Amino acid sequence: MYPDRSRKAAKVVAALATALAMLGSNFCLAQKNYFTIPETELRLLPPFCRTGFAGYGVGPNDWLNHLCPGLYALNDAQRSLGNDTPRKYALQEAVGHLSYTLDHTSPTLPLRSMVLIKRGNALELQGNTSKAIADYNAAVAAQPKNLLGYLSLCNAYLKIGDKKTAMEAADKGLKIRPDAKQLMACKQKAGGS
Repeated sequence: MYPDRSRKAAKVVAALATALAMLGSNFCLAQKNYFTIPETELRLLPPFCRTGFAGYGVGPNDWLNHLCPGLYALNDAQRSLGNDTPRKYALQEAVGHLSYTLDHTSPTLPLRSMVLIKRGNALELQGNTSKAIADYNAAVAAQPKNLLGYLSLCNAYLKIGDKKTAMEAADKGLKIRPDAKQLMACKQKAGGS
């Protein structure tokens, strides 16, 4: 009907679409880079994180360059309670980096159990308790004396209301170390004595 109005409307729609695209790209660019770890955060990570970045992308220890950012992202997510967007991003980064580490290392890696527990923690924080439980079970299978694996299992099973299996996980850990207070507390929460 009105060609000038149609052209103006089309220009306005195009300008709005461009502005929204630019805002979206700026948002993506503003996301945190977990490969850049500040000194204050580096102190909270295992000592190997200080030396693991020297050969990023090169050599057999490339996985180490993903483990440390994964741990940093998980720490960041745990501090971001109540701030959903950065928390979701940090958890996504944690799972991605820790998965890379697991996918690019041998099943006999001494740190495997710890990496599985940490990825399980991130998955649990994302609300994916069933995948977290799978990681905790894999952690216990990789290192049967790792009490943190049993504690993680106990707490995860409590979270989904499976008190019987939570108690069984606590009992397995308590067979290894009968005086483990956190396991005893988890067992009590599950209804055990």
